[in-house]
Amino acid sequence: MIAGTLIVRRAAGPLPGYLMRRGTVVLAGGCDELSPTFLDCGVHDLVALRLMAAFVQGHSAPAASALRAPLRRLAGDMAVLGKGEIFCSDE
Repeated sequence: MIAGTLIVRRAAGPLPGYLMRRGTVVLAGGCDELSPTFLDCGVHDLVALRLMAAFVQGHSAPAASALRAPLRRLAGDMAVLGKGEIFCSDE
């Protein structure tokens, strides 16, 4: 992934975001396995995600609800440029 935003509503396979340079991946359904080259930044309730949820609401209510919950932020992939991020549920 070079840039952009991807919202995955179901469970993702292993290593989502592998070698991503920039961009955002939201894993609403979690994933099988995360790459060890992503750094855990803790749980956040970001205003930017709530604004994105308001924009997405008309297209997909489930995707919008996934963006409204506090999400764990993982920065990376540090094996490449490291400016990307993955947001996933803390459950």
